[in-house]
Amino acid sequence: MAKHGSFKRGTLVLSIAGFFNRVVGFAFNLYLIRLAGPEAIGLYRMVSPLYFTLLIVAGCGVPYALAKLVSEYAAQGDIRTPQRLLRLSFTLVLSVSVTISVLFLLASHRLATVLYQDPRVHLVIICLAPGLAIVALASIYRGYFQARQAMGIVAGAQIIEQLAHAGITILLITTLLGSSTSQIAAGMAVGMLAGELLGLLLLAGIFRCTGDRTPLGKATAPPSGTIPLLKRVMSLAGPVTAARLVAAGSSTVNLILIPARLRVGGLSLSAATADFGALTGIALPLIFFPNVVNLALATNLVPALSGEHARGDHPALRRRSALSLEMTYLLGLPVAICLILLAGPVAQVVYDYPAAEPLIAITAVGAVFAYLRQTSLGILHGLGRPGLAMVNYIIGVTADTALVWFLVARPEFGIKGAALASVANFTVGGLLNLCVVRRLLGPGSLPAPQRWGRPLPAAALLAGTVHFAHPLLVAHGLPAWAAIPVAAGGGLMLYLGALVLQGILRPQEFWDRK
Repeated sequence: MAKHGSFKRGTLVLSIAGFFNRVVGFAFNLYLIRLAGPEAIGLYRMVSPLYFTLLIVAGCGVPYALAKLVSEYAAQGDIRTPQRLLRLSFTLVLSVSVTISVLFLLASHRLATVLYQDPRVHLVIICLAPGLAIVALASIYRGYFQARQAMGIVAGAQIIEQLAHAGITILLITTLLGSSTSQIAAGMAVGMLAGELLGLLLLAGIFRCTGDRTPLGKATAPPSGTIPLLKRVMSLAGPVTAARLVAAGSSTVNLILIPARLRVGGLSLSAATADFGALTGIALPLIFFPNVVNLALATNLVPALSGEHARGDHPALRRRSALSLEMTYLLGLPVAICLILLAGPVAQVVYDYPAAEPLIAITAVGAVFAYLRQTSLGILHGLGRPGLAMVNYIIGVTADTALVWFLVARPEFGIKGAALASVANFTVGGLLNLCVVRRLLGPGSLPAPQRWGRPLPAAALLAGTVHFAHPLLVAHGLPAWAAIPVAAGGGLMLYLGALVLQGILRPQEFWDRK
């Protein structure tokens, strides 16, 4: 049984690791652009969409199923079935991922010449192909440790993998400077592969030392047959895999559709590409950059809720669901407000691209719903209902695509129509997930209506502080780049203080109470 303290610590540990990795990744990408040049990076990233799509298939959604089922059987006092589940999952993913890796490798030349029409991609594909099996196998260990609430191990492996990826890649690229563009791009692939391999070896080593010796319960339930276990795994993994493929497919559709509709609206190819880059490279990543706490919370919810669901502890399920959603709301409000009010300075000072200001402001409107959708997704996964989450996601994506088609080609909207479409996607998907959570768990599974309004005075204080502080700081000589975090940080401190004074933010009650 997962203690509430361990749930709190696990979320905190994953949040710290996620924030650290994003900062390292951001700095690494900036340095890599200067070191390797845009052409080599473009060549490397040309393969990324196909690689990550194949990675979804290679993992088969099994890590999620493993995390849920191990937690469930552990909560029932079964210490044998989780080990059998791990072996079954490992065998399944190993066979699928190795097969896909080999096929990807064998098709590398044809993919380079026919699909990408650039023979230089061939070497990149060869270097990336083994990563499909490595990442898929590492995800199995992560799912197992996640089920055991051993989030420190998961977080530590993620940090080491990111550091190894960045360090080895920089070393390789420095060595390869002066070589061909394809060799430099291949060096990036090898650096990523090395980081993934190190992460896998670390997780496997820790499991060898602790995995088989750590009891997951006090009694052993009658064993389940292999076929029933496999059916349970695939019944959970299938919808998750389908949803991720839909997400990958929608990204690909937008990659083609948005620039095409912009050109129908009268933009040149160069202008359409620039607008699309501003949306996908600036606005959307910005609203998800501070989302590490929410992502950690959603990840941690799966094993925690799985155990409570297996024990039939419905009051605990409703309380944890409501508290998690309320925490997400409290975190999402200040992010949305700061990005809306500081959209102009961020676009101009941080990115040196003032045209991104309206895109940042528009997408920030949907930030709260994007975060609520993510947390409610974790709740539905913990309840073993990924199929419902998939249906809701498809509905949101459909709304997104429809709005892109009708708005983007209209000159008065242009790329802002695509930003509005993203907001609609977040809002529709988030609201549908909340409705399903309420239907499955009943009253008390969502924050009470009055709790949605209580943080608004604190949010108004934050908005007023940011609105007046930023221009005042700049007028008094503070550098424009420094005025952004100072204004936002001051507003956030007042926001948190107001929440504490109102009695809304009480960490002990929020986390430790059942």
